[in-house]
Amino acid sequence: MSSTLTAEEAAQLLGISRATLYSYVSRGMIRSVDQSSKTREKRYLREDIDQLISQKEQRKNPGEVAKTALHWGSPVLDTSISLIEQGRLFYRGQEATALARSRTFEEVASFLWTGDFHAFPEASMPELPDALLFQMQPLPLMGRYQCVLAHAQSMDLSALNLKPSSLLRTGRKILSVLTWATTGSRAKTAIAEQLSLHWTGNTQATTLIDQGLILCAEHELNISAFTVRCAVSAEVDLYAAIITGLSSLQGRKHGGMVPRVDRLLQDSLQDGVKTALQNLFTRGERTPGFSQPLYPQGDPRGKFLLNELRNLPLDPALRRVMDDLIPFMAEEFDEHPTIDWALAVLARHLGHPVQAGLALFALGRTAGWIAHALEQYQDPRLIRPRASYVGPQPQLD
Repeated sequence: MSSTLTAEEAAQLLGISRATLYSYVSRGMIRSVDQSSKTREKRYLREDIDQLISQKEQRKNPGEVAKTALHWGSPVLDTSISLIEQGRLFYRGQEATALARSRTFEEVASFLWTGDFHAFPEASMPELPDALLFQMQPLPLMGRYQCVLAHAQSMDLSALNLKPSSLLRTGRKILSVLTWATTGSRAKTAIAEQLSLHWTGNTQATTLIDQGLILCAEHELNISAFTVRCAVSAEVDLYAAIITGLSSLQGRKHGGMVPRVDRLLQDSLQDGVKTALQNLFTRGERTPGFSQPLYPQGDPRGKFLLNELRNLPLDPALRRVMDDLIPFMAEEFDEHPTIDWALAVLARHLGHPVQAGLALFALGRTAGWIAHALEQYQDPRLIRPRASYVGPQPQLD
């Protein structure tokens, strides 16, 4: 589908005259672009026209709009945290990829929470016993995170204080607890540095890990962010809210996508890309880690991280898989790698398949969940949508 339309096509889709179309353009409702330097004819952005059509449908049938809002539909609540627009992701008005290039994870977390890069609070994590980590080792990573947060919650009375300044300190403690649950370290150094030391034995991967954390931090109203906001609207404390987010994150269609991508990587390394894809399609599965509905031209987060990885001395076999599989998916299916694909490659580069990718996703996204929680705590309303009953009608007397 073309991203631009002629005046005739645009007017026909909208059901208006060309004169009305031009008035929409003059009022800034539809953007136009020059077709070529040889003609004065302009073309009109399809996304602006689709948005106007959607708005018209909303006015005609608000009930139907409410139904579709749950499936990549119209926005259902206001937020100042992030924006996805024209295939780009912005945190409080600043492009996420630019922040990944110029800021640390702590600075971006602070920015998401407060709008200030330099307001990351000081707070000591609860004194959890080291034996707790040993007991939790058999658990999957997400389960381990949930258990240590539940223990920390029971020891942190201040978490019941829902004033903004106290919530910021609790958010800082939660990130410290999750970092400790990942690395076993109680160091006061930057989170990315601790992860690099834990996974590679040195700090050389600190910048790359920072970038991964930043790009995972926030993604508008995804299922886990919405879950967190629903919990917060019921006035749970911040620990409980993040535990609910982790429950959603481990789903196969969310953070659980990273292990699925890693399986494809492993199969491709072992059997070759062609055989791995044939086996995947024979099972009736889609290629994991490709295509994001919000980014028809490709996920900018995945593109950024993969470009950074290509500039590193990757394992030659891993590089061959990337060079074979990514162009094939683009040419044959017009699908591009997402952040999940990039995280799986990054995890293998760090020498910790699956675990490192999941940890980066969870730790990074926790910063975004905290931002959503802070915003939701300011709204006294309970999130309580209504269901449309479609079952058998009751027999009324």
